[in-house]
Amino acid sequence: MATGKIYPIGLATVLKGLMDLDGSTLRLSLHTFAASIQQNTHTYLSSVGGEVAQSGNYTTAGFTITNASVTTSGAVIKFDADDAVWTSATISAYYAVLYNKSGADSAAWNLLAYVDLGGTQSSSSGTFTIAWSTGGIFTIDVT
Repeated sequence: MATGKIYPIGLATVLKGLMDLDGSTLRLSLHTFAASIQQNTHTYLSSVGGEVAQSGNYTTAGFTITNASVTTSGAVIKFDADDAVWTSATISAYYAVLYNKSGADSAAWNLLAYVDLGGTQSSSSGTFTIAWSTGGIFTIDVT
């Protein structure tokens, strides 16, 4: 089960009203160990690099997440969506990166969160899945 770590600059973009978590085109891309994950300084997808090659139904720039939702329970805000599934794919990924695909290219696509997959995860002409934890993609506890 995967849980995302928030990019602070991405959360600030949401709080400023510049990104709508359940109304924007949010995408999930897959990256190798060679990716540069700088949680506190990176703003745009173009900074990350190391995206896996297109394979099966995995295309460059990843997967548009579906059924995104923001819910609250007491002091906890939960952001969740359907799991990401790529079929007939040969993939070796170390990270999954969630971003807002708005604008012409990756230099304008705001980072929101990433998942360290705990090592390289692979599929060979099969299904590659990012299954979100029961806690969602990420939660924010405001207590």
